[in-house]
Amino acid sequence: MIRRAALAMALALASGACAATGTRGDPAAGVEVVFRAAMCGDTSKGPAVTWIGTASALRAVYKRIVRHQTEEGAGASVPVDFSSRAVVWVQMGMQPSAGYGLSLQDPAAEIDAGTLTLHMKWLAPSPDRVYAQVVTRPCLLVAVPRADYDRVRVRDQQGSVRMEAEVPQQRAPVP
Repeated sequence: MIRRAALAMALALASGACAATGTRGDPAAGVEVVFRAAMCGDTSKGPAVTWIGTASALRAVYKRIVRHQTEEGAGASVPVDFSSRAVVWVQMGMQPSAGYGLSLQDPAAEIDAGTLTLHMKWLAPSPDRVYAQVVTRPCLLVAVPRADYDRVRVRDQQGSVRMEAEVPQQRAPVP
């Protein structure tokens, strides 16, 4: 009797944990934000997602992102082990005021049917507050595992697909 109750509790906890992450398919390991900014120095007008598979590509993107920041901030680097990981650059695009932003909603991304899905919070200003009228371009750099997928999808907190991109062949770079 006690064993049955313990087994039932363990099953309930396990199914609750799966429901809490909201994942379907295989969870991807260690998805994490490695850089976040409200003003990325890129000129994209709309939302975009870009696959970054090498350290040199990441340095080039990072240089574009921080080009209008102070020299101190522009000299920093984003450490990523490209032998097992890659980076996804998620851009919200040009926004008309402060109050817009992106954040990682769930670090347990999922891989299903050849697609890596990242769950983001797509933040917009509250209509009952006053925000600075300044153009912003929020973005994130997210480290993701290299695995068996050929597409990246970004979903918002309501589950809507905001953007997708194809992933170039994922060979680990030669050191």
